Amino acid sequence: MLPGFVDFVKLNKWRDYLDKRAADLLRWSNVVEDYDETILNPFLPEVNNPLWDYIENNLNEAKQKVVADFGCGNGKFVKFLCEEKKIENVYGIDYSDNMLKSAKKRNKSSYLFSIDTKFEEKLNNGSISEELKKEFKKNRFSLPDNASVKKEEEKKWAITDEKKFIIRKEEGKLNIYKSNVTFLRMDMTRLEEEMGKKEEEIYGKIDIAFSINSILPRNPKDTPIILHEIYNALTPGGIFIAIVPAFDTVLYLKELWYERRIERLKERYKHSIKKLGSKLEAIMDTRREFYKCRKLNKRKQLYADDFSNVQRFIHDNKIQDLLKDAGFELLQKEKVTYPWELCKKYNYDYFPGKEEIWDWFVVAEKLKKEN
Repeated sequence: MLPGFVDFVKLNKWRDYLDKRAADLLRWSNVVEDYDETILNPFLPEVNNPLWDYIENNLNEAKQKVVADFGCGNGKFVKFLCEEKKIENVYGIDYSDNMLKSAKKRNKSSYLFSIDTKFEEKLNNGSISEELKKEFKKNRFSLPDNASVKKEEEKKWAITDEKKFIIRKEEGKLNIYKSNVTFLRMDMTRLEEEMGKKEEEIYGKIDIAFSINSILPRNPKDTPIILHEIYNALTPGGIFIAIVPAFDTVLYLKELWYERRIERLKERYKHSIKKLGSKLEAIMDTRREFYKCRKLNKRKQLYADDFSNVQRFIHDNKIQDLLKDAGFELLQKEKVTYPWELCKKYNYDYFPGKEEIWDWFVVAEKLKKEN
């Protein structure tokens, strides 16, 4: 086998020949089972993440909310949101079938009570009878007149009003489960088109939208489209809470890498005439490392932190403009910082004693757009 072909496979260079969305989908589908073990992410306990303080100080004081996690991945954050007593309903939205499958396993419904299978025929017809309502009332749950039923799959139905109940036919009876989470497979760049396919309307329905390190499309033009779609999903005055990968961190890492490289070259050549060329060699090595190996593109703010999967990062000085153009007012912005020891564990760069790398935590409010 040719050496070049080996590198082509091992370094995932074949992904460069895929459609950009297909490459992104393939990456996230492949890491679903070991996400926390392979991906440095803001949910790790060692990370200094202001998201948790914000939720504790603001979300719990609010009235019950409908929230969505855009790019929910394996559903870990969805599970946290479902357990918050002040949250009424949660939507988990992702484009990867594998991620959604994992998320559904992590977020199982809670069993409430059982009813006779005689209701099955009417459930199949999309009908909620008065007798079924009485069964719910007998078990201290009410079904209002506007409640609707939909068959989701064989032997499974969903009843939706302000709350959501799942009915499953199991072992000769219909078991009722409480569920406040709905998972939707949607491309965040075209929610309206996806809603049409699923008959699921989320425009203007979400009180709080979360997006945790999920707005990082390979195509930079997709970033404002995603923000605009999230804007449309929110209710008037709705809140958008996100953590975005920081491009300023990438430039900071490049600077640290160059400084370390030049020190090592000076030490190597301290007794040689080559010492005079250390700076130029360090510049060339740094350019090779970042522009060739890590696929850095400063103009488009693209970077492959794993040396193969190119993603769009966002610079600090671009965040406010992107949000403003989408119709948001920036309310809060703080760094999410990652300790160097944690970075080392995940095969990131390691510069102990230097300022820690960061992402950006942002909170923004949906403004009413002028006609």
